[in-house]
Amino acid sequence: VVTDPSDLLAFGEGFHTDLTYLQNPPRAAILVSRKLSPPGTGDTLFVDAFALAATLPPELRARAAGRHALHTDKAGRNATHPVLRVVSGRPALWVNRHFARRLASDGDESPADAALLEELLAHIDAATAGRVPGAELLRIDWHSAGDVVMWDERATQHAAVHDYAGHGREMHRVLLASLGGDDDAEISPTCSGDADAGVAPHCSGDADAGV
Repeated sequence: VVTDPSDLLAFGEGFHTDLTYLQNPPRAAILVSRKLSPPGTGDTLFVDAFALAATLPPELRARAAGRHALHTDKAGRNATHPVLRVVSGRPALWVNRHFARRLASDGDESPADAALLEELLAHIDAATAGRVPGAELLRIDWHSAGDVVMWDERATQHAAVHDYAGHGREMHRVLLASLGGDDDAEISPTCSGDADAGVAPHCSGDADAGV
C-alpha cells in the first residue's frame, strides 16, 4: 500500500471494512509499516462495530434488524451481508460508505430503504466524529518501520489519515481469509453487545475495539 508524495488521496481514507463486496470478506488483517510519513502524521483510526450497533437508537436498531445490504465495488463485484452481523454472539453494525450501496430487496430501492441506510451511515459518521458516547475511536500512531497492527475485520471499521501531503509512505497489508459464514445470523431488535478490548502497541484512545 504505497502513497506517493504527489498523491492527493491515500489508500484507505474514510471508515470502512475491507472488501465487503465479496461474499466471504477477510476475517482479519495485518498492516506492517515499511516507510513512514513524518512523525505525528499518517495515523490509522479504528471504531468498534459492536459499539456502533449497541449505540444505535432503539427505533433505528429495530428497523435495521433482519435487513441485508448490497455491497459493490467499481468493478461490479457485489455481495449481500446482514446490516447487523452477529460475530461470536454479538451484533456488529456492518455497513460502510465505501461499499454499501443500498438495502437488499426483491424490487427497486424504496425511499424508506434509502433513508434507513443513510441513517445507519450517518450514525457511523457521528460516531467517528466523536459525537456518540460509547463508540469512541482508537488511534494507531505509527512510530517506526516494522510496527505491526492486526485487527478483526468483522468487528471494526478503520480509516487512514492522509495528513502528510508532499511525503510518501509504504505499508504492507496481509488479509486473512474468511472460512465462510463466520458467525452470521439474523438478530432481533433487542440485541446488544459490547466488545473485549485488544490494545495494540503505540495506541491512544478509548475504544473497546477488536484491534
